[in-house]
Amino acid sequence: MNKKRINSSLVCLLAFLYTQAEAAAVEKSPASSPKQGYNLSGLYGYQSFKFDSTKPTSFNRFSGHLNLYMAGGNNFRLREGLTAGLYIYEVKSNVHSSMRIDPGLPSETDQKVKNDSIYGHLLQTITPNVLVDVTAGLGYNSLSYSTTIGAQTENQQLGRAHSNSNNWFTSINGIYSRSFSNWKFLGSIGLLYSQIDQDSFNYIFIPNQLVSRVPFLRNKSAFSLENAEIGYQLKEWVQPFVNVGLIQVLQFSNNRPGISGEFVGALPEFNLDQNGYRAGGGLSFKYKQLSLRIEHQYSQRGSVYHSNLTMLSLHMNMA
Repeated sequence: MNKKRINSSLVCLLAFLYTQAEAAAVEKSPASSPKQGYNLSGLYGYQSFKFDSTKPTSFNRFSGHLNLYMAGGNNFRLREGLTAGLYIYEVKSNVHSSMRIDPGLPSETDQKVKNDSIYGHLLQTITPNVLVDVTAGLGYNSLSYSTTIGAQTENQQLGRAHSNSNNWFTSINGIYSRSFSNWKFLGSIGLLYSQIDQDSFNYIFIPNQLVSRVPFLRNKSAFSLENAEIGYQLKEWVQPFVNVGLIQVLQFSNNRPGISGEFVGALPEFNLDQNGYRAGGGLSFKYKQLSLRIEHQYSQRGSVYHSNLTMLSLHMNMA
């Protein structure tokens, strides 16, 4: 059984959400307007997730949660029609997994992951309603593992390990925004490429002090993404919205097929080798130069993975 790999590219979804907000700002205040200023933003997100792939003689399961913190600035004008943004973020994840590949012994693993990353993007206005967004980022992951093999058997082994990995990604999205009376529509179609390199590391098992060397890993993946959001300006200060998205796997490969996925990165959202969708909604509030966005997202990848993500973001227009 081939466990689907995990990487830390959920930031691409977050980048799209920020870009949506900026696309709306561009529509309201064209880039040529001298009154348009940059934005300072902060975001907190909490996600729970679960993966379950069970067969008659084997199983592969994991579940966990994460906390995400992001801060940065956006809408920095470089020239007429072209703006930029730069963000940093940190993710702290906790994952519990269980696996058995026949005829081996079952194993249980508790994993903690810390991810620190930075990414930037350029947003080009083509027409008042059409924009192109280019994003690139890189990150560093620190991972620790505690594994039990053959629990409560005469062959029980306890293993400990620590590893590091680096990831980078780039994406391009075409964005369309339009207002119809009090209704607002935002849609995008894009491509995402992601790569992760994990250093080789040692697993040390007790009580016999066996050392198992885990070799270097490189994963490459590419996806197509489609997203749409509809909002309604209920009052001048509040706008409810709903959104949906699709993701299709274009490429998914690594130099060690069949590896255990949760031993690689912090977030199980984008680098699963499964097509999927997401759906969600929330409320956006505005008071003077402040905007507050509260949102919940449900994601499904194939029949084996689902997650729930809640986000709270605050934007301050510095015009």
